[in-house]
Amino acid sequence: MAVIKEKIENQVFDEERALYNLKNTEVLNCTFAGKQDGESVLKETRNIKVVNSKFSLRYPLWHAKKYEIVNSAFDELTRAPIWYSEDGIIDNCDFQGIKLLRECNNAQIKNSNIISAEFGWKCRDINIQDSKIISEYIFLDSQNIKLKNMVYFYAVGKSYFPLHKNLELCVRFSHYNRKLTKVEKWKIKAFLIYCAIGKQKFTKKFATYFRKINYKKEKVRNLCFYQ
Repeated sequence: MAVIKEKIENQVFDEERALYNLKNTEVLNCTFAGKQDGESVLKETRNIKVVNSKFSLRYPLWHAKKYEIVNSAFDELTRAPIWYSEDGIIDNCDFQGIKLLRECNNAQIKNSNIISAEFGWKCRDINIQDSKIISEYIFLDSQNIKLKNMVYFYAVGKSYFPLHKNLELCVRFSHYNRKLTKVEKWKIKAFLIYCAIGKQKFTKKFATYFRKINYKKEKVRNLCFYQ
């Protein structure tokens, strides 16, 4: 990131596009919430760092470039918090709103708690580690997704699991209490792809490799990983 030149500290913002196109600035101990219920408070920002802040407004970071978010919380009213953005770092954050990350590129997420339906759609180059994810219809049409040392990963799909290209699983599987072997990872990836394109029924044969999935007919219900 470029040099941070300015600081905004200990303020409350609730108006529309309150800090629109903010550049080279650290936002510290701020709250984005209030009666005006403004949207897009940090839209089209460039090279910003948000630290120890709270969000309760819709669409805060859209079209952002080179952003860093640390020790911050986004509640359930913060719908679609980060869309069309690139080159982001998210560390030790809590997300409760739906549709986190849409059409984003190059995001690094670690030590974070994510409860967000339709998480990570149409994204590229997303690395997530040491985090917790609970989602529905996760990573639709996304590419180059890496999950490492996940504390908890739970995804629900009412239909076939969406297709992920180059999904890398570096996690521990609770049934075995150890790291997955290359063969096991390959089987899981193959299973996800087959289900996504509808060419493979989910049968008991696959359940022997993936025992934390509840299955009913050909529909994938639950997908769980634990460290």
